[in-house]
Amino acid sequence: MRRKGDEPIPGFRLVERLGRGAFGEVWKATGPGGTWAALKFISLFRKAGWKEFRALQRIKQVRHVHLTPITGIWLADDQGRVLDQACWEPLAWQEQTDASLPAELASLVPTEVIVAMPLGEKDLAARLAECRAAGQTGIPLAELLGHMKDAAEGLDYLNTPRHDLGDGPLAVQHGDVKPKNLLLLGGSVQVCDFGLARVLSSDGTTTGIGGSPAYVAPECLRDRKPSLTADQYSLAITYVELRTGELPFDDTSHFAILEAHVRGSLNLTRLPPAERAVVARATAQDPSTRFAN
Repeated sequence: MRRKGDEPIPGFRLVERLGRGAFGEVWKATGPGGTWAALKFISLFRKAGWKEFRALQRIKQVRHVHLTPITGIWLADDQGRVLDQACWEPLAWQEQTDASLPAELASLVPTEVIVAMPLGEKDLAARLAECRAAGQTGIPLAELLGHMKDAAEGLDYLNTPRHDLGDGPLAVQHGDVKPKNLLLLGGSVQVCDFGLARVLSSDGTTTGIGGSPAYVAPECLRDRKPSLTADQYSLAITYVELRTGELPFDDTSHFAILEAHVRGSLNLTRLPPAERAVVARATAQDPSTRFAN
């Protein structure tokens, strides 16, 4: 069990736990030279952990002012020992294929991924909670539009086929855009948490689905093929929630939310007419009729 004061990676000392989920936890830490950092610990006991590790490996070199940079990735065993980077690819390959490892790697059993990132101030879900506690419906419009512009610029950069990940210029889909993954840092927003990032093929599609049910695009559910504009759809749902304080569903049960996505029966009536028209296009059932960026 991790404790305050532990040093899981040389130079990084844990200060306090910021959150815990099904597959791991995030800690505030001091980094080399006394800088602040966030350390995310991801369990590898389920395939979802390996999937996130591979996603992070794909995009660790992608840089944009509105994308949270990954400043370090490590694999560690159950004793907390950091494994040499030369072991990573064979270990990940073996996990995918269940093939035998070379003898010199057979004793290495990674149990978690550790990711270092800059420490943000708060996410937009927390900012919404602040506004609602102050008696406001949602985040004030002038502030929210600035945050959405930042997020959109980061996602446009990610979604554009310009990233050389070893196979020529490709686009990347974030796959899990929501208020908790939009981080405030110095008054600007950075898109964070790339654990579901997918490389998009030349026709603008990728395989597999992921994301949080309240924000997932209908093509991910209906066709199991996220489109180039799936992140745009998720950002539009995020806008509705942050603007109105509520998600655009009449029934918030799990099945009803998925049904609303697939049928295109989102409730946008809480938005003013002009905003409603923009969000309606961004959440169109046909991905090709959404905005170009």
